[in-house]
Parts: sequence; structure tokens; C-alpha cells
Amino acid sequence: MEIALSPRMAARIEAIARSHLGLQGDIEIETKSASNDGDNFLGVVHSLKASGRTADGERRDTRFVLKTSHADPTARGHLQSAEVFDKEIRFYSRILPAFRDLQRRRCGEDQPDLLPFIPECFAAEVGVGGEGDYILMRDMKALGFEMGDRTQGMSREMAFLSFKAIARLHAFSFAMKELDPQAFRELSGGLRHVFFVPEKKEMYRGCFQSVAEGVLEVVRARSPSSASRLERWVAEGFVDGITAVNEADEPLSVINHGDVWVNNVLFRGCPPEEISVLDYQMIQTHSPAIDLLYTMYTSLRKETRDQIYADLLLEYHDTLTSTLRRLGVREDVLSMETLEEHMKKYALYGLNLSVFLAPMMFGKLTEEIVQVTDGDAMSKMAWNHRVFLKDEDIQVLVTDVVDEFVRRGCLED
Repeated sequence: MEIALSPRMAARIEAIARSHLGLQGDIEIETKSASNDGDNFLGVVHSLKASGRTADGERRDTRFVLKTSHADPTARGHLQSAEVFDKEIRFYSRILPAFRDLQRRRCGEDQPDLLPFIPECFAAEVGVGGEGDYILMRDMKALGFEMGDRTQGMSREMAFLSFKAIARLHAFSFAMKELDPQAFRELSGGLRHVFFVPEKKEMYRGCFQSVAEGVLEVVRARSPSSASRLERWVAEGFVDGITAVNEADEPLSVINHGDVWVNNVLFRGCPPEEISVLDYQMIQTHSPAIDLLYTMYTSLRKETRDQIYADLLLEYHDTLTSTLRRLGVREDVLSMETLEEHMKKYALYGLNLSVFLAPMMFGKLTEEIVQVTDGDAMSKMAWNHRVFLKDEDIQVLVTDVVDEFVRRGCLED
């Protein structure tokens, strides 16, 4: 389905195409929707193709991805579009340039990019109240990158590439904190989770409690011994647990991506050898463990986690250390022992996220699933969660996660 571009947007795209391709004369812009059901939640994604001719008549084209906020103002309000787009624009306009400048100063102009997995952003703008927000980026799918199957989760290769990318991103926070702590404070100040914050928990309480009760019902039927441990967790309030992780954990806080899951990463190669990490709308400042727990428990199935959990942490730590070495700063800022301690310290955050998000991330769409971008988003999200929990595969997935956290001693009586 084609979309209508505003004259201002079309002029911006034409200017970028002329600059990058050396085009002259008229430029054609083709547009179509690039969002499939279940692929995107916080906005709408469009695929654009700009084509024209150079001065010598050669025909060239380039492809973009255009991200916009939802057209419905109610949806923008429920999904806090202004906040999430502001975060991603802040990342591309301030944080990433600062990180790239740091690499140039520390490594020189001719060294390979240490953040090659971040796609090029050509233009971005915040509208008013979320209306008119947009981000124009390079289309990585046109370069051969592909999205995995969210219902299957990440393969071993995908998981290792993801953890390596996260490590490199975190390394720049540690390096900047050592070299210019004031600049890092200015870059990272106020970066909290958009949704799961204490002052908004009453908005989510009904949804979260419904989720917790639904999960408890499933686990009681499938793993009674784990259910007895889970009951206290539900009684004490799932909503309080998921909103508790917000204040920066110094001195180890870094800028987290906040949303590295199957649909926010693209891979190239078979088996995958390269990664592109998308969607920096949920960046927040906190312990590195927050990013690792999020990916581990929203994108990996039990059998994969069981096989490579320890190896993934080692891969993360090795990549972090080697990147810090290349940037010429302290390599021992985060020991393996401390990383493991933080994974345990924030384990319940991983459990909360997994039982809340994993059913929706892994679940197959059915006719019962309703759109959450209009009306009461929280009640519709709770409804969808209950629908996903009807699937035996999702029941097994959720029970596996709870059993794992019980086994790790995170739900002690």
C-alpha cells in the first residue's frame, strides 16, 4: 500500500537522494508500507525508493526506511510516541555522533568502525505531541540483511552477534565516562524507561496484574512446585517489580539499547555473520545487565539459553574488554564476577519482562488478537496476553522461564 508524503518530506528525500547519488533533474519516489502485523508496536514503518538519473544519464536508485508515529492521536498518547521518537532522535543526533567522535580521537580516522551495526540515519525530526515525528534511515534489507522469525527466537549465531553488538555499544559509555564524565552525564541524563516507571505504574497495574495471574494459572497446571514460589511474587505485586529498575546503577551504568529482540535486529549471511541493530527508541541508562537480561529472556528459547547462557556472558565480556582496549581506556571497569553479580541482582527484572513480553513476542497471531494502537491499550494488551497464553507452546515457554528462575534461586520462599 502506497503512502502519501508531505511536500516537505518529499523535498527532503529528494535532496538526500541528490546528495548521495549525484542525481539531477526529476526524482521519482515510490512508497509502500513495510510494517507487518506483530513487527512493530511503537510506530509505522514505510519503505521508500528514490530513483533518477545522473548528469551523464546513468539511472541510479537508493532505498530508505521511513519511520513515523501512528496517525491516530489516541494511539500516540497511549504509546507515548513523542517520548519514544525523541529518544531515538536524541540517539542519532547527539549520542551516536559523540561516540563516533570519541573513536576518531582515540583510534584515528582510518580505523574500522567499531559500531558498524548501527544503520545510517539521514534525517529525523520531532513533531508536536508526537504528530509529525519521523526518522529517515538506510534500508538495510536492500543490502541483504534479513529479519529472523520471532516465533522461533534467535539462533545461537544470532544471539552471539547480538551480545557482541551490545558489548560494543556499552563500551563507548564506559570509555566516555572515563575520558569525559561531564559529557557523558549530559548525554545520558534523564534516560529512563518510557513505560515502566514508578509514576506510571497505576496506569499499568490492571494490565500487569492480569498478566501475572494468567502466568500463575499456567504454571500451577504445568509446574506446581514452581507455582508455589511464584504465588508470593504475584501477591507482592508484579507491577512494582517491573517498574523498580529505573534509577541508574553507578558507577556501572551505561546507555542501554533497551529493546534488542528478534524484530529489532537484522542479519546477513547463512549462517548469520553480520548484524544490524535497529530501533533506539527505548534507550535508558542503567546496568549493562538490563540489556543482556532483556535479550536473553525475550528472544532466546530455553534450549538455546541452556546451551549458551554462560558462553554469551563470556562473549559479551570479551568483546567489551577488547573494545575498551581499542579505545585506549581501562579494560577492567567491569569484571566477569561483577557482571554475573548484576545478572543475579536484576534477575527478577528479567523474569518480569519475560512473562510479560515473551508471549507477545513469540506468539502466533490469531483472529482473537486485537490492535493495541487504539482505544484502551492496556486492557487490550492484557487481553492479547491471555489469548497468547492459550497456545501450548507459549505455556511451555513461560513455564520454562519460571522454572529456570526458581532453579537459579531467584524466587526463594
